[in-house]
Amino acid sequence: MSAPGAADVHASTTGLPPSHRVVSAVGALLVLLLTACADPMDDTAGPGEAADNPLGSEEPDPARDTLIAEVETLVGLLVTARDRLGAASGAEDLAPARTAADEAIEVLIGEPDASPAVFPVQTPERGAGSDREDQLTAVLTIAREAGGTAGGDVREALRDLVAGDLGSWQRDADGMVELVEATADPSVPLEDLEVDVFELPGEATRALAWALLTRDAGDLGRATAYAERGAAHLDVAVTALSELDLEAS
Repeated sequence: MSAPGAADVHASTTGLPPSHRVVSAVGALLVLLLTACADPMDDTAGPGEAADNPLGSEEPDPARDTLIAEVETLVGLLVTARDRLGAASGAEDLAPARTAADEAIEVLIGEPDASPAVFPVQTPERGAGSDREDQLTAVLTIAREAGGTAGGDVREALRDLVAGDLGSWQRDADGMVELVEATADPSVPLEDLEVDVFELPGEATRALAWALLTRDAGDLGRATAYAERGAAHLDVAVTALSELDLEAS
C-alpha cells in the first residue's frame, strides 16, 4: 500500500474543525517522514549476526592447533638429524663423522629410556603405558583426532614421504629397526646399497639406514658418502611436512 501524498492529507482534513485539522495534518506528516526515512529490510542476516560473526573471523580449533605444534616438533627433530648427517658428510676425519652419525641415530630412534625420538625404538607391550612416546606416534594420534583435511594431509605425508609403513612402525617397531639394521650392511658395495636402502619404506627410514652405515663405516670416504645420502632423504621429509598448509585446512 503506497504512502499518502500531500493531496490525500489535505482532502482528509478539510472536513474537520480547525483544531482537529491541525492535529490530523501533523500526524499525517509524521507518517510521511517516517516512511521516507525507513531503511529497506535486509533479510539476509539475523539479529546480531554482523556483530557476532565479523568478516574473516573463525572459530578456534584446539585439535588443529595441537596438530600444528606436534608437526613442528617432528620437523624440528628431522632437521636436527639432517644437520648432524650434514656435518658428518663434511667431516675431515672419520671419528667426527661417526660421532655426528651417532647423534643423528639418537634423534631418529634413540634409546628406550632416552628423550623422545622420531621413531619408536621398540614395540610397546600390549596394554602397557609408556613415558616415552615417539614423535611419529604423537603426530599420528593427534592427526586422527583432528580429522578433516589437515589430519588427512598429515597422515598422507607421514605415510608417503616420511615413515612409509606406518602400521609396521606402530605394531612392530622392533622388526622395523631390525630390517633397517639388516639393510645397512657396510660390506655391500655402495651402488648395491643405494638399491637396497631405496626399497625401505619412507624417507626418514632410509635416512636411518644411511646414518647406521655412516656410524659403522670403515673409512672417511664411505662415511661421507653415506651421510650425504642420508641428509638428502631427510631433506625430502622436512620439505614435505613444511609445505603442508595446515592453517588453511
